[in-house]
Amino acid sequence: MVIHCRQSIYTDYKDIRIPVYYIVSIEYPMGTIRIPFQITIQHTGSEVEEEWQTIDKLHLEAWRDAVKFLSQESFKHKRIDFTVEADWSEVPRRLVRKLDFKRRSDVGEQPSEGQLEFQEKSISIPATVSFNEINHDSGFPVITYFFISMFVYNFFMIMNLSAPGSCDFWGGEIISDDEILPIKDIGLSGYGFNYLWMKSLRGESPAIKYIPVLQVKDWYNSLNLGIKQLARNRIERALFAMLHVSRLAEPSQNSLIWICHAIEALIGSDGAASQSKMLARINLLSDPSDRNGSDVKKRLKSLYNIRNKYVHGSFEVSHPIGNEKIEPNVLKQMDVILDAHWFGIRVIIATFQKMIENKWIELNFEKKVRGK
Repeated sequence: MVIHCRQSIYTDYKDIRIPVYYIVSIEYPMGTIRIPFQITIQHTGSEVEEEWQTIDKLHLEAWRDAVKFLSQESFKHKRIDFTVEADWSEVPRRLVRKLDFKRRSDVGEQPSEGQLEFQEKSISIPATVSFNEINHDSGFPVITYFFISMFVYNFFMIMNLSAPGSCDFWGGEIISDDEILPIKDIGLSGYGFNYLWMKSLRGESPAIKYIPVLQVKDWYNSLNLGIKQLARNRIERALFAMLHVSRLAEPSQNSLIWICHAIEALIGSDGAASQSKMLARINLLSDPSDRNGSDVKKRLKSLYNIRNKYVHGSFEVSHPIGNEKIEPNVLKQMDVILDAHWFGIRVIIATFQKMIENKWIELNFEKKVRGK
């Protein structure tokens, strides 16, 4: 079977970037086509210093489960069956070494230059995408990357709802030796999940926790997301919004829009729920021992004050340079945005985890929460 695909490169002519198109022809044997590629991971283990002993231990447990339960996923589109497989086994091996490295550092042992270099080395995960046939006119590289990306995005969300911060694809890439599949950036950050788990272990509400990978996978599969590209219900809207937030380089007013969208999709009503109603629903979803009503109320109010001012044009938007030496209030404003950003994400993660633990795929609120 020969697949012909149009590829493009750019050339500069008098300061104008001009696309130059060419045809790539790749011959594959008849039957199932298997294309090898790699997923690169730049960060493993806890990216925050506090509580790393607890967090890294559970990150390791989650990755060992990932090797068993999250190494393969199949998709179907029209008549084509796609299967993506990845061998994650190097990640738990690296985490074991990293844990040992941190323990030795904690008791005062000086690491060698080679050990330091090893800790910073990226991991290359061997993977394959296979399919039974392809329509030459269907945009082969685009459709193939779509299913690889769906596998990666699903993996990212399941891992971070299981052991928050365990999966960080920021700076990661999908790389193929096959000329037909150029390098693609992943750009999904797990840092926020990691940071918020540390804060939760230190008593901040609402609490987030560790849930076994298989339990999260079963819940995630029960949502029947398939290959949907537009959210059709409240849970899908919240999940997709969280993925958008994870693709942002840093917290900002823009991230708060996605966060509020996700919160209102999860615990709002068909219209806009009042802050007092949402606060009551957050408390209903929290464990009794975890409820810190005054703090949650204060932070929810701050989140929506920023969101409303930004949407309605009254927020003091900073200059893109945002130099705090020239204008000290820039830093204060960023602190307020950061606090609102992290609080909002914590509410979303805690709500998802409550649903996972109770095997709920939908939330209905009366005077008490009911799942089904």
